[in-house]
Amino acid sequence: MAMMKISQGDWLSRVSASMTDPSVASPFGNLMPRFPSEDLQRNTTSLSGEQALRQAHSFYEDICSVLDGSQNMIEPTWKVLDFGSCWGRISRFFMRDVPLENIYGLDVEQNFVDECKQLFGSENFKVCTPMPPSPLEGASVNLISAYSVFSHLSERAFLSWMGEFHRILRPGGILAFTTRNDAFMDYCGSLRNQVDSLTGYAKALAMMMPDIEGTKKKYNSGEFVFVTDEGLGGGGAMNESFYGEAFIPEAYVKLALGEMFGLLDFKLSGKAYDQALFVLKKRDQ
Repeated sequence: MAMMKISQGDWLSRVSASMTDPSVASPFGNLMPRFPSEDLQRNTTSLSGEQALRQAHSFYEDICSVLDGSQNMIEPTWKVLDFGSCWGRISRFFMRDVPLENIYGLDVEQNFVDECKQLFGSENFKVCTPMPPSPLEGASVNLISAYSVFSHLSERAFLSWMGEFHRILRPGGILAFTTRNDAFMDYCGSLRNQVDSLTGYAKALAMMMPDIEGTKKKYNSGEFVFVTDEGLGGGGAMNESFYGEAFIPEAYVKLALGEMFGLLDFKLSGKAYDQALFVLKKRDQ
């Protein structure tokens, strides 16, 4: 099913148009998924509408750029998994590359899975437990994306899921995920100046690292940094035992995952998202 891919700019315009035009279709002829309420969009991403899409597209475009530049271009036969699929904000962008039937999603929240099934008209979205295993078969997926998931999970959860991803990826499969960077530590430090006027999550961020410089030193020396406390948990299935704020340096990934994955690229920050990006390739066994 060889076809010329539409440009990234045209694709973003098409996905954006699908917010109000239900007849918009992907290059494979699949109708684009519908959208959840603006409240749900804001509650899960702090953004909605065009802004939410632009951020998601920036992550997707960065992945494509790395893969195209390393001669690992996405093929229409690939199976793509959106890990932490939420309402399918990221998933829908991969409809430029593969037919809808090849797009899958996993999330710990049943309500998000049900939402995606309705929005996409697909049964490929499934619930998973906070820790592996997943319900997917071994060597069944070509690409896994995870936006702002490993920005929040503990080291134990991270390593457990990396092992699971290695199991379910096909040989040469791709894994792309984001995590917090040291700039976010600076942001949390800046919040301390206004802590008395903050509440909820923002206040928890302001208070979570009493020694910002010491924590940055650990990060810059290659140490996995995970901070959690009351107010930093994700609620529901995402409790403080494994959910908080996670900062994963490049040196840590190379050392901890080097036997399973090769590093295709690392970016400290994306164009329209303030997280670090890792793109890895499963090593041949």
